[in-house]
Amino acid sequence: MTKEKILKILLSVFKTQNFDVDTECKNDRWSADVIVNCGTYKVALNICKSPRNVAETYKTMRKERVCGCWLLMSKKYDISIPNDMPCFELSEQSDGIYVYLNSDFEDESLNMVRLDAFILSLIKGNIKFVQNMCVRYIEVCFFKTECWKCHKDFHVYFIKRLLSSDGVPIQCDDDFNDMFEFKPMVINAVEQFVKVHPEIGVRMGKIKQHFSKTRNEYYPSFGCTFCDSLYGNYYYKDDVNELIYCQLPEYRIEIPKGIDVSVKRWYKKKDEPN
Repeated sequence: MTKEKILKILLSVFKTQNFDVDTECKNDRWSADVIVNCGTYKVALNICKSPRNVAETYKTMRKERVCGCWLLMSKKYDISIPNDMPCFELSEQSDGIYVYLNSDFEDESLNMVRLDAFILSLIKGNIKFVQNMCVRYIEVCFFKTECWKCHKDFHVYFIKRLLSSDGVPIQCDDDFNDMFEFKPMVINAVEQFVKVHPEIGVRMGKIKQHFSKTRNEYYPSFGCTFCDSLYGNYYYKDDVNELIYCQLPEYRIEIPKGIDVSVKRWYKKKDEPN
């Protein structure tokens, strides 16, 4: 992957869309490899490895109604850039060059966008950074476990991923998860789903405050369907870590009122039809 190759892709996209484009633009405040004139605003693109003074330059550009964006080629050393700055790492795959929306997002299928599609969405204003999102749907996997006390099988669940109210996937990670499975609105939604879908054969115990002798405290946890014995969070997390990459059935469940979560992520909004 070279700067020339990336620039060639960008210019091809702009030519196809008949955009008004300037290259190698520079003034005494900032510079850009490509500037796209969008009428009431401009989009400035830089292709580099280690951009400097991004926050300051971006702020200066915004004052001039210019939206700056930095496309980052692979580099030897990581650099520290605030994650709310429009700096996106590139990756060359067998079928083309892709853009990582977030450098620390584990699920690549939710995080990678082809460069040509990314650029068009960027120019339309559909590449967004958000501090918070409203979770409207959860994708849940059920699995069996054996009760340590009565030795009967019962079901528990984990959340594979979250979906915002406008369909944007959100990774359910430990940064904000805090046992998302045990939030009251999530419990109610899952219990109602199991109740109206007996065909899936899920038998769950009551999710409530159980007492742990190990921790000497009550905490929200799964319980056995038959004897209500505690299924401890330590064992639960250990089982989930083994099963999360297995091909388990996934069920999409609605959270009627939604749950606000802190995400601090870039995402691609659905493009409006032309």
